[in-house]
Amino acid sequence: PNALTKPYSVEKHFEDISEDQFDFHTWCLRKTTLRAYVDMLKYQEKLRGHRFFKKAALAIVDCYIEIFDKPAVAKDSTTPGEADLAKLTAKERRALKKKQKKAAQRAKKKEEAEAKQRAEAQKAGGDKESKNALKESIPDGKKLAADPDPLKAATGMMKQLQLYAPNDLETQLAALEVYSRKSKPLLTLQALKRAFKIASPTHPSLHRHALMFAKGMREKKEQGPLLSKILALETGTLEGFPKADQALDGYNDKYLEDNKASLAHRVSAAKCRKELGQEAASAFSAVYDEAKDGAEAIKAASLNSAVEAFEFVKSLNLPKKLEALRGALHTQFPLTPDFMPPKPTQTT
Repeated sequence: PNALTKPYSVEKHFEDISEDQFDFHTWCLRKTTLRAYVDMLKYQEKLRGHRFFKKAALAIVDCYIEIFDKPAVAKDSTTPGEADLAKLTAKERRALKKKQKKAAQRAKKKEEAEAKQRAEAQKAGGDKESKNALKESIPDGKKLAADPDPLKAATGMMKQLQLYAPNDLETQLAALEVYSRKSKPLLTLQALKRAFKIASPTHPSLHRHALMFAKGMREKKEQGPLLSKILALETGTLEGFPKADQALDGYNDKYLEDNKASLAHRVSAAKCRKELGQEAASAFSAVYDEAKDGAEAIKAASLNSAVEAFEFVKSLNLPKKLEALRGALHTQFPLTPDFMPPKPTQTT
């Protein structure tokens, strides 16, 4: 929940900047400083296109998507469920209890400090209102995370990105993530066409979205004949989009073969294999196959791509394969904690 507090605080800064300009409208007209007025209007038009706003807005959209996919993340992370506890070893459970105890102590101290501040504010009189106003201005992450419709909240922020940063690839990828979950094929198609204009169809994220959209078209979920015809006509003009008579498995395998030297592209192909219903072992072989350029791809990979690959393979539930990948990644990134070999358990 706290992951929403800081991005929304940034968003509020931009909102305050915009509201502070209201008095400037009448001042400019009264003083007839039209040049300054026009400059201010231009500034207002591109204010939310600033990179800091884009970064905060994308973080908000990502958080709400994760809350939609995994509602449990909106709850307090210090109180895992029984299923999570069952996966932990005895040593990890003890460490978790210790962590929870410390968190409870911190919360108690915070409560006591806030109570003391309230008491002092009551004595100070005038300071009380200013402190309360400051406290109210800070977004409450837990309340924001408890939104009953996270996709609606994500859509509101994403529309601002589409309005002020339409030429940014991350904006269109965020739109694809949201609209695909809302089952809005025309809006998904719109974001897909805009993304194809910005980036190459071989872009890892764009490839996965294009293939999943093609899969949805063929399954024809919630599509009438007219909508199916529109989607077929529009996607037929997209260069790099799977053809109507092309097998999606073959399309994905060709993509993997053409981009086998890039770990990010291999992970994208592996995710597509999983989405197409192929076995976990097949998805793993797309990420890392020592006999087929997998090791070379890791040598040329960025740390972000390596972490993404490791997290994806972890989700496949293939312990031996995961350790093989961990070893290869540890050789390339020896200081990354996630890739370090597990410490041997000490027997007493």
